[in-house]
Amino acid sequence: MRAFTVSRQDLFKRTDVSFEGEDGQDMAGDGGLSQDMYASFWRAVIDKDLSLFESIDQGCALPACDASEERLELVGLFLCKSIVDEKLIGRSLCPFLFEVLLDDVGARSFDTSRPMHEQVNHALAALEDFDWRKAKSFREVYEGLTRGEESFDGCYSIEEFVPGEPDGEQPVTAANVAATIVKACKEVLYSSREKPLLALRKGFSTREFITKEPIDLRAILLPFTTPDLLMLVQGRGVDGAELVESCIEWPESLKASMMANFPPGSTTAQVLRALLRDGDVSAADFLHWSTGRREVPFGGLVATERQQIKLRFNEATVGSADESRSPLPQARTCVHTVTLCNFSSHAVLREKLLTAIVHREEGFTRDD
Repeated sequence: MRAFTVSRQDLFKRTDVSFEGEDGQDMAGDGGLSQDMYASFWRAVIDKDLSLFESIDQGCALPACDASEERLELVGLFLCKSIVDEKLIGRSLCPFLFEVLLDDVGARSFDTSRPMHEQVNHALAALEDFDWRKAKSFREVYEGLTRGEESFDGCYSIEEFVPGEPDGEQPVTAANVAATIVKACKEVLYSSREKPLLALRKGFSTREFITKEPIDLRAILLPFTTPDLLMLVQGRGVDGAELVESCIEWPESLKASMMANFPPGSTTAQVLRALLRDGDVSAADFLHWSTGRREVPFGGLVATERQQIKLRFNEATVGSADESRSPLPQARTCVHTVTLCNFSSHAVLREKLLTAIVHREEGFTRDD
């Protein structure tokens, strides 16, 4: 039998997926079978039987302290491919892991330039995603000593929080509890598993093998805050209106409003923004209706060929000032354009949008 090898560059070619014994064709860009494959991979790779990741009480997973670095490098490479292919990875990986991938030593959670009390809060917040029980006990000790409660004074040694720490036999006191808690969180999240984390990062950072025109994935993702980054890779980003708002080219200025053909003084854009922000219209549904996308792409719509969603004014009139008789909003997913009448009523625009979105599959609100 001839030996079969796959290069790293091969991994970043187009992925076509089919399942044995199952009908169906993979649809590029729409999830489909390939999304099922990616989802199955990420569910399986964190299984404890593989000994690559560990999680506490069904929390988010981090690389196991003794995990195979060679295998984790391959997992990092596949994580890179998942993001480049815009395939969701689910919510199983710990947010701190992405900080390590993008910043040295998880600098976002362990930023030493912050005041000490802020360092403690950020470190504990990062730990909560991985081991909420330990984070809770750490916080109780920190707050107890900070308040001067005698029941905590001298009850713990530094060694109990940070094994191997110099002067570990010294008691934890109000004077050193903040620094001790930060070191303890860092020990759990990073120091005890540094080599596995860096192996995963090495695979993730192999951007020179991706395409003929290399994609600097780290540069694309680095500007995102950790919560926004998680929204993108975990598949819950479009639940938040702010992420979808960034996908819309809002006619903020008078000139931009005139170019979109909205009449002077129109408040339609403001009404739409309020509907999305307040959740009266689902941001996820609006994005799918207007662009055909289920998720915000990495780098946002501005980084795509069709650019952001353009708002346009529908000059059609119905011979009445009654907004309820205005035509439904229309979406052209092929050019990311949404056409609206001059709505000023939240209630009417909401009803019109919901009707258009509900019937988006019937085709009368889409012009593809």
